[in-house]
Amino acid sequence: MGQFFEELKRRNVFRIGIAYLVAAWLAIQVVETLFPLFSLSDATARAVVIILAIGFIPALILAWVFELTPEGLKRDRDADPTAPGIVRMAKRFDRMILVLLVVALGYFAVDKFVLDPARDIAREQEVTEQVRTEVLVESYGEKSIAVLPFTNISGDPDQDYFAEGITEDIITDLSRFGLFFVLSRNSTFAYKGTSTDVKDIARELGVQYVLEGSVQKSGDRVRITGQLIDAIEDKHIWAERYDRKIEDIFELQDEISQSIVASVAPEYLSAEMTRAHRKETRTLDAWDSFMRAYWHFMRFTKDDIATAQDLLREAIELDPNQANYHALLGVTHALEVFYGWSGSPEESFRKALESAERGLALDDQDAQVIRSAGVVHFFMKNHDTALAYYKRAVQANPYDAESQALLGAAFGVAGDYDAALHQFETAMRLSPRDLHIATWYSYLGIAAFVAGRHEEAAEWSIQATQLNPQFPGGHRTVASSYGNLGRLKEAAAAREKLQDLQPHLTIAQLRESLPYFKNPEDLERYLDGLRKAGLLE
Repeated sequence: MGQFFEELKRRNVFRIGIAYLVAAWLAIQVVETLFPLFSLSDATARAVVIILAIGFIPALILAWVFELTPEGLKRDRDADPTAPGIVRMAKRFDRMILVLLVVALGYFAVDKFVLDPARDIAREQEVTEQVRTEVLVESYGEKSIAVLPFTNISGDPDQDYFAEGITEDIITDLSRFGLFFVLSRNSTFAYKGTSTDVKDIARELGVQYVLEGSVQKSGDRVRITGQLIDAIEDKHIWAERYDRKIEDIFELQDEISQSIVASVAPEYLSAEMTRAHRKETRTLDAWDSFMRAYWHFMRFTKDDIATAQDLLREAIELDPNQANYHALLGVTHALEVFYGWSGSPEESFRKALESAERGLALDDQDAQVIRSAGVVHFFMKNHDTALAYYKRAVQANPYDAESQALLGAAFGVAGDYDAALHQFETAMRLSPRDLHIATWYSYLGIAAFVAGRHEEAAEWSIQATQLNPQFPGGHRTVASSYGNLGRLKEAAAAREKLQDLQPHLTIAQLRESLPYFKNPEDLERYLDGLRKAGLLE
C-alpha cells in the first residue's frame, strides 16, 4: 500500500487532485455569484457542479497515465521523472497550487466577512418580505383588505373625483367593522395608474384581500364593477357589475360592502352590518361637492385649497349635519396659515377652530373628525390639546395610520423621541406605501432635532427630501441640523435648495409660522441653525 501511495505521489496524482478541487471550488463560488445576476436558473448552476464532480475522476486517471514535461504531455512510461525539466515542471506545478490556495483563502475571507453578511441581510429582508403578509394577516385576524382606487372609465378626467369618492366611501364603510383591517387610502392610492400585479400589491401592503374595480358615470347613470381577490390563495372570490341611477349610489356602496363581508365572513354579516351600517341620511349633491373638495384638498396647492373651501362650504349649506364636512373645512383653514396663504392668520385660525368644534359636536366618535381637531390645535401650537385629540383618534381607530403618525409628531415636539419613533414605525407598518411618508420622515426629523439628535434629524430629513424633493420642510431641517453640527458647507447647500422652493423665506417668517416646537428654546435653536446655514432675518 505504501508503494502505491508513493507511485500516486510520483505521478502527480495528489497534485492534480488538490489543484482540481481548489479550482472547482473557486468555479462554484463564481457560479453562485454570477449566475443569479444573469437570471440563470438553479438547474444551470447544478449542471455546472455535476460536470465538475464528474470530471474529477477522469482528471485523476489522466494524471496517472500522463506526465507533464517541457515538451508537453507524455505517457508516464515514456518520461523520466528524475529528468531536470520534469523536476522543474513539478516545482512550477507546486507553485501554481500554492497560488490557487492563496486565491481560494482570499476569496473565502472576503466571502465570510464581507459578502456573507451582505447576503444574510438580503436573505433576511427577503424572508421578512415573504412572511410579512402571513404575519400581518394573522395579527389582523385574516381579514385584511386593500381597496385599490377604482378606475375612472368615463372618458372624462373631470370624473376622477367621483371614482376616488366611491373608493373612499367603500374604505370608510369597511373600516367601520371591528372584523376588518382596511388599509388606508394613502397607501392604496400609491398604486393609482400603475399596472402592478395584485399579488405583488398584497405582498407589499401585507394584506390577504384586494378589492379593485372601475366606475363609469354617464348622465344620471353609473356603472360600477368590482372584484375581490384572495391574494394568498390566488383566487377570485367575488365579482359583480352594477348599473344604477346616481341617486342610488349610497345604497349601492352598502351593497358592495355587504357583498365583501358575505364573501369573506358570511357568519358576521347580519350582526356586523347592523352595527356598522351607515345610519345617517346623506344628500347626494352635498356628497358630490364634498368629494370634489377632497380631490382638490389632496393636491395641497394654494388654489386647490381655496377651491376645496368653496366646495366644502357648498356641501355644508346643502347638508349641514355631516361632521366630516366641517372637520375637513377646519383643516383647510389651518393649512392656509401654515403655508402662508392666509391674509389674516387670526381669522383663519378662528374659522378652523369653529369648524373643528362643529364637527366634534356632530360626531365625537369618528377618528377622522377627532384627528382633524388635533391638526387644527397642532397648527395653532396648542400642543397639549393636539396630543390629547391624537390619542383619542388612535383609540377610536388603532388601524388609522395617519392618526398614529400625527400622534408621533405630537410626541416629537414634546421631546419624547422614542415614543415618536414607535408611533411612526406603527404608522409605516399599517400603511407601508403611504403617500405622506415623506412628511412622516420630516416629522421624525423634527422629533430628533428637539431631542438634540442633530445627526439623526438630518438623516431622517434627507430621506424626506429623497422621497419628495419639492418638500421644503425636509431641506429646512437638514440645513438647521447641519448648521448646529458646524457642517456649514452641507448646511448652506440644503439652505439653497430650500430657497429655490421658497425664495422669499426669512427667519422672522418661520418664527411666526412654524408649529413644530412646543418649547421656545427648541424653536430658537432651530432658527439659529438656519442662521448658520445662511438664511437671512
